[in-house]
Amino acid sequence: MVLFSLYGEQLIRLIPQLNDNSHNLDDWLKSISSYTAFSRLILLLRGLHVNNEKAKIILRPDKSTITEPHFVWPSLTDEEWIKVEVAMKDLILQDFGKRNSVNIASLTVSEIRDIILGQEIAAPSVQRQQMAELEKSTEAQSQITAVQTSTTNVHGDTIQTITSALFLLFSPDHIF
Repeated sequence: MVLFSLYGEQLIRLIPQLNDNSHNLDDWLKSISSYTAFSRLILLLRGLHVNNEKAKIILRPDKSTITEPHFVWPSLTDEEWIKVEVAMKDLILQDFGKRNSVNIASLTVSEIRDIILGQEIAAPSVQRQQMAELEKSTEAQSQITAVQTSTTNVHGDTIQTITSALFLLFSPDHIF
């Protein structure tokens, strides 16, 4: 709900459109799929959440950009929307990179998706550090247990057997 309050009155006008049975997001569905329209909406709202002023500038690439009276978003061509979507994605990722001191070129596709969707993820360096700590603690908790058994067979021969096994002990903190 916080995201919806960021864009003020224009987002309030979106609510009747969402309640409408046609689920019309301006005129987007005339040229793109509902999945693409939803993805665009997520990008726009995340961009506005991350940096409201820069996002507004991205949405108005020049002074001739208009918003129809009954629309929430600017009236752009498909090519202009693609540029806006890329710029919003870059805005979101640059903000994440700056906040976490991360080179955004090192992010995986799934990390980029999670960041755009607003999921709080650990910076890759933090994740690598956590994995290294887990590996160290696992190595420290690894134990080899050996058991020596002596038996005597029916002929009176003594047979010595040594059985060993590697046991990994995990604490509940390492269960994902």
